[in-house]
Amino acid sequence: MTTIKLCVNCKNFAGMGYCKAPQNGISLVNGDPMHRLATLNRNESYLGGTSPCCGPNGDFFVEVIDDEVPISMFGKILNFFRSKRK
Repeated sequence: MTTIKLCVNCKNFAGMGYCKAPQNGISLVNGDPMHRLATLNRNESYLGGTSPCCGPNGDFFVEVIDDEVPISMFGKILNFFRSKRK
């Protein structure tokens, strides 16, 4: 079974629907990765090929290690139902 790469389970997800992947570019103000709407980052047609995007395959996806960041409530619900499927 293929695992779906959801933004909410990615280390680059900044909450409130934003992605802070380093591939988005670096802010010249504070040196942090720039935030971009996760919806735009996952849909190539929105950006029109003008800048790199994660795309539907989740190219920028970095899996969260359980000890690093608590998983979101949505992720917990998904994991619960996935465990019941087995």
